[in-house]
Amino acid sequence: MRIRPPRGADTFVEGGSSDARPAAKTPPSSPRLPGAPKLRGLVARAGGEQKMRLTVYLDEETAVRLRTHCFQNGLEMSAVGAEAIAKAMAKVER
Repeated sequence: MRIRPPRGADTFVEGGSSDARPAAKTPPSSPRLPGAPKLRGLVARAGGEQKMRLTVYLDEETAVRLRTHCFQNGLEMSAVGAEAIAKAMAKVER
């Protein structure tokens, strides 16, 4: 089992800022397909990577299992969720 320390933990303990990554910036809007809904919640992450903020509601048992799995394996819940959703979408889009 590997557990990663929280980002910025050393800085926080030393009394500095605990914000280890730069603030998210909203990127300029990109062209949309005609009739496509406007995408809100796009943020630029460190390194120029763009992500979309999304809320997903899970039943309590699934949420606890996801949180426990990610904690025990040092994973980010967003990354695990994105991978699971991408695999599910690939199946339904065949």
